[in-house]
Amino acid sequence: MTALIDFAESAKHYTLSIRLSTDGFSFSVGGSSGDGGEVAGGSFEVNVQHSLAANLKQFLAQTGELGHAYRQVNVLMHTDRYTVMPLDMYEDSLAEKVFYQNLPRRSNEVVLCNVLGRSGAAVLFGIDKLSHLFLSEHFPNARFFATVSPLMEYFSVKSRECGCRSLFVHPTPGMTDVVAFDRGRLLLANTYPTAGGDDCCFYLLGVWKSLEYSQEDDRLYLVGMSASAAGRLTERLAKFVRHVEVMEAADNIPFDMQSLMLCE
Repeated sequence: MTALIDFAESAKHYTLSIRLSTDGFSFSVGGSSGDGGEVAGGSFEVNVQHSLAANLKQFLAQTGELGHAYRQVNVLMHTDRYTVMPLDMYEDSLAEKVFYQNLPRRSNEVVLCNVLGRSGAAVLFGIDKLSHLFLSEHFPNARFFATVSPLMEYFSVKSRECGCRSLFVHPTPGMTDVVAFDRGRLLLANTYPTAGGDDCCFYLLGVWKSLEYSQEDDRLYLVGMSASAAGRLTERLAKFVRHVEVMEAADNIPFDMQSLMLCE
């Protein structure tokens, strides 16, 4: 989807958001506040036989919209290589140490941090060094995010609005993000490997039970799924959770990318 935009003005008025995932890359170009929101976007099919850096190099070379300067550039990394810690315990000098206490060490990795004011948390995540170098050279003003970070910030607001304990479930190909809040207070954020609806139900109901959520009073939100997929999962969950609600993403925009736009 690409609308007519004036790329000569992109450095003044537009924000570019890029999402990187093992199942494909996507991007969107949005206007400044009041300019009408998202105006262009597209996707790029990755070669699973090639490295992230090799796919990224091809993506940057073949996608014309990425060759312009922008007011702001956001890079979202869809990954389960992250760990969350309370914001008041975070220190820059300890980021890498804390990260590798929770995840296996990789030599070709840069550890980055997202500071989340709404959630009161710091998200430490890893990205391939060469990919980070390509993007930093191509977009000197780029900000890097784990995709779970804008989700947590957006869900924090929604949790406060609902006034109860809430579990947000965001399935993507091969993974499911699960974020739990108690009236805006973060209880848990994790990403589980899932191959389908049965895996998804197993993990999220396990979280629901471990946090002692109420079947009658607390809420479970299915996020960013198609109506048919959400309907099938809701049917499976109905016997365990009374309040299951569906939050759909805008057309052709991954929900985590959409949530970043909404949190800006």
